[in-house]
Amino acid sequence: LKLSSCLTVKELTTLLLGPERLDVSDMRANVSLRDGYDKSSAVIRWFWQVVEEMTYEEQQRLLMFWSGCPIPPLHGFSSKLNPSGEAWAIHKLNAPPTTLPTASTCMYLLNLPPYPTMQTLRAKLMLALTFGRQGYDQA
Repeated sequence: LKLSSCLTVKELTTLLLGPERLDVSDMRANVSLRDGYDKSSAVIRWFWQVVEEMTYEEQQRLLMFWSGCPIPPLHGFSSKLNPSGEAWAIHKLNAPPTTLPTASTCMYLLNLPPYPTMQTLRAKLMLALTFGRQGYDQA
């Protein structure tokens, strides 16, 4: 079976490299919120605004930090479940606002402290994405 008979060049490129832009609305619709966060939480609203404003490279670093893979799920975020059958999630990390976000990549779990401002969230998230990927890009 030839791939050229099954896939277009664009489809094959997307399969291998991921889309040209992260579908943030799909991500937002399919990420569950846990332990005190909901869609109206300021930190969650700020988080999605920060993600929307990121470059695609920064969004890829977010995915790498969150899941261990820089490419969005091929069939969308609703199709990619962790080994327990749960969707991607953001967990409220009860920690001081000086704490960086953490992630459990195998569980697609992002742990976000309750930051007091969007600027603090952006700064801490970008710091985590810059230095928290150490090891993944070393392989």
